[in-house]
Amino acid sequence: SKVYCVHLINSMGYDLLFQDIDLVWYKNPLDYFKTIAPQDFDMYFQHDGEHHPERFAPLAANTGFYYVRHNERTEHFFSVFVRMGDLVIFDKSHQAALSTLANEHMSLRGLRVKVLAKDMDLFPSK
Repeated sequence: SKVYCVHLINSMGYDLLFQDIDLVWYKNPLDYFKTIAPQDFDMYFQHDGEHHPERFAPLAANTGFYYVRHNERTEHFFSVFVRMGDLVIFDKSHQAALSTLANEHMSLRGLRVKVLAKDMDLFPSK
């Protein structure tokens, strides 16, 4: 269901911010992604910290929140990912499956992914 809701909004032509329900914002994060963040990335992820360095390598992307720009690369990525529920079940993790597929799409399809620095004051990760 996490993948489907992102796929649906992205396929409608919108940029979006996905977040887990237990996330609390002190400031509006959209301002950062729309005005400050480099505009040449397709997706931005919070760093996963040191929780599972081997499992989510090499990206260490945390899917607790991520920002997706709508374009052909992200629309294709999520249209493939939404049909790969078996990968989520196999990996036992939405995050692990997304990282696996993102690595593949970065290599083969030119997807541009940015993992925010783990010591970034605006999006801290512990």
